[in-house]
Amino acid sequence: MKINQLITQAFFSALLITASLSANAGQLYRFQDENGVITMSKILPPYAAQKGYDILNDTSLRLIEKVAPALTEAEIDEYNHQQAAQKEQQRLAEIEAKKEKERRRQAILYDNNLRASYRSEEDLLKKRETELLYFQNQTDKTNAYLKKNNDKLHQFQQQAAEVELGGRAVTGNLKKRLVAIKQEIHNNQTELARLTLENEKTLKRYDQDLLRLKELLGDETNQAVAK
Repeated sequence: MKINQLITQAFFSALLITASLSANAGQLYRFQDENGVITMSKILPPYAAQKGYDILNDTSLRLIEKVAPALTEAEIDEYNHQQAAQKEQQRLAEIEAKKEKERRRQAILYDNNLRASYRSEEDLLKKRETELLYFQNQTDKTNAYLKKNNDKLHQFQQQAAEVELGGRAVTGNLKKRLVAIKQEIHNNQTELARLTLENEKTLKRYDQDLLRLKELLGDETNQAVAK
């Protein structure tokens, strides 16, 4: 028992001695002098610190650390530029990741809404026909209003022409009617353009919905068969 204690004490004593020697061990600096000659010294000149140097153990000459040359202003600028570019790339990547996450969320909502709205392709087609019929009815009504207003405009223009041919001035009331009916015609044309655009967008949306619904129903059928 005493022998083991003595061995242990000797071991720790050796460690303390080694640590003490290591702490007191000297260092050498290896660098190129102003003439480009490799030099070793206990003192590191300022010019050598800028050019890079090696730190050696002064006893074994073992390399402890290799210190790179100081960066030039151009290298610092390039490094800062690269860092800024990396940060920008990271920022854009994070933005794109958020957008992709939102796209996936919207896709899930879209699929869920399709499943909740239509149990079959026939349900979707019936809904499409109903909506398209609405646009057609609105278009027919607006065309009828447009024809009626064009007829009124022609009538008012004839009245104005007859008045002028008779050597009289067109009354203020007739002028107001002409302005008003032209505005009505413009409104009718604007509404027709809107209905046409909405009809095209509706057709495109239903085509997209039908295609996706077929995929979803097909997936559900395949899952049911697999079970």
